[in-house]
Amino acid sequence: MPKVINISLHEAIHFTPPEWFDPDRAIWISMSDPGKQKWIASNPILDKLPNRKIQFFDTDFPFIYDFSEKEKKEVGPTRTIANKIVSLIKKYPKHDIIAQCLMGKSRSGAVVAFCAGLGYEVDTAHIERMKPNTLLLQLLNESWLDFSKNESNV
Repeated sequence: MPKVINISLHEAIHFTPPEWFDPDRAIWISMSDPGKQKWIASNPILDKLPNRKIQFFDTDFPFIYDFSEKEKKEVGPTRTIANKIVSLIKKYPKHDIIAQCLMGKSRSGAVVAFCAGLGYEVDTAHIERMKPNTLLLQLLNESWLDFSKNESNV
C-alpha cells in the first residue's frame, strides 16, 4: 500500500527521507503561496523526481495586492489545481506521495486526507498539525469522480 505524508516548506527544503521513502516510487506535490517566489521549495532529493513532481501556486488567478486598501485579495484552490493533483496520482497510483505546503497543515493536509480516503497509508509524523483545507479536499473528490467517470466511458 502506498504511503502519504504532509510536510512544511521548511521540511521540504531540509528533507530527511522517512525510512520507507524510495525516490524511484515517490511523487512530490508542492503547493506555494501566490506572489511569494522565495517560498518555492527545492531539495536535492526531491528535485530528482522531475517527471513525478508538480509544483505550483495554489491559485489559477494572479495574486492581487490592493495597496490603496492594504488588503490582500486571493483566490483559493481551484478545480484546475485539483485536476493536476488527481492526474498525477492517477498516473502513478502505486507511488508514495510527499504533499508539501508552507506550514504542512491545510493544503498538504487536504491531499493527505484525500489519499487516505483512497486507501493510502498515512505517515503520522506530522498528522497532529493537519487541518485539511475543506475547499481543496472537496475539489479533489469532485475531480476524482469526474476522472473516474471519464475513464469508465472510454
